Amino acid sequence: MLLLLLALLPVELPPDRVRVVWDRAATPSLEPSARRLDMELERALPWLEAWTGRGLRPDVRLTLHLHATVEPYRNALRDAGIARVLDGGAVTLWGTTESHVVVQPCTTPEYLDAVGQLPELTLQLALHELVHQFMERSGAFPTAHQPLWYAEGMAEALSLRALERLRAETLLAVDARARLHEARDELLALPELLADAFAASGLERRGLAYAQCGSLFAFLDAGDNEPWHARLRGFEREMHELPRPGAPARRRWSRGRLDQSLRRHLGDLTALDAAWRATLEAVDGWRQLERSAQWHDGALVVAAFAWAERALARAPTVFDEPELRFDFQFLGEPRDVVVFLGTDPRNGLELYVGFRGEVTLVANRGIHRDILACTSVKMGAADRWHGLALVRRGDLFWIELDGAPLFDVALPDDIDITGRGWGVGVTHGAARFHGLPARARSTRAGRVTDTN
Repeated sequence: MLLLLLALLPVELPPDRVRVVWDRAATPSLEPSARRLDMELERALPWLEAWTGRGLRPDVRLTLHLHATVEPYRNALRDAGIARVLDGGAVTLWGTTESHVVVQPCTTPEYLDAVGQLPELTLQLALHELVHQFMERSGAFPTAHQPLWYAEGMAEALSLRALERLRAETLLAVDARARLHEARDELLALPELLADAFAASGLERRGLAYAQCGSLFAFLDAGDNEPWHARLRGFEREMHELPRPGAPARRRWSRGRLDQSLRRHLGDLTALDAAWRATLEAVDGWRQLERSAQWHDGALVVAAFAWAERALARAPTVFDEPELRFDFQFLGEPRDVVVFLGTDPRNGLELYVGFRGEVTLVANRGIHRDILACTSVKMGAADRWHGLALVRRGDLFWIELDGAPLFDVALPDDIDITGRGWGVGVTHGAARFHGLPARARSTRAGRVTDTN
């Protein structure tokens, strides 16, 4: 009986400075993801301490609750007295100073196996909340009373920076930069952003605002970017010296002081806005990694594009023929790969071919993704050319690799790819294509070499 009771208790990993907790009874399959996440957060914490110049007391541990689905996440927030549950699937509760994160964008066993048990999006969200919790527990001015653009901008910028340190060229970091580049004419004006005008926005708009906050913070934080770097540090020093908020009147006084301090330190917002937006014009997110000349073994992605504003569809293509056939070659050591077909956030399809443990879906917080089919493939020598065919006949969609069928699926009722274009790109590195129609070619985080 005692063993049975112990098995039903929520589980946490061995004691260290980060504590990842999950419900073993309800989701025993989550253990590999929780253990991988715990390891990655422990690796990130020393870097976060070095960057902030802050540390945790020996008796303090950071706690993150990992949930397999949205429902237990919502229940945990309601139990904590949160009446309005945020749908983004990641939050830090100031009452308990603990974080809750939903595994995103997908928790099917096939997908978790393909990505090494820890999706890149889940790790980034956990790092984002880790920054919030660390700042709160290390004695900084209470995060809940900081300007929202600053608190979220710091968490977003540092989580992406930590993600890049943990995983080299990360698709999410490049996608965030590309997304801002693509949406640069739709962003909030700087006075609106600094006044937290996005706080009550819907999930999609708030996600873009978070990316904007993160980009602005990263711009101000760049050590070689004077005078803005010094101005940000001056504002931070003044903020952290303020008395801790207590009664509501003191909170209002503190926020008024912070707004005055921010305007005084940042100075002319017109000049700041122009300097920051110039970086969005100058930096093309799809090419940023190409200039770095650092390449990792890559994942091939083929998508039925449905929209133009996302990084995925930088140059939307129209390829209305019922099939797409071409040859491709990975650059890197020979390894077995996984192939899976998934839905995209805007009611389209994406086919991914990548190395096990590295291939990942691109998604934003709160977006649920479905895997329609998944299989493993032995690719053989790294320099071998492989033939890929994508075929659709009415509502049926199937994939062939080197002339052998991998899988076929009937498209879900809510997905219609009629008139959609094919596009091909590389996610985590480099691949070569041969025989690919030029109008069906695009690139994302990696390098595309066409040998036509």
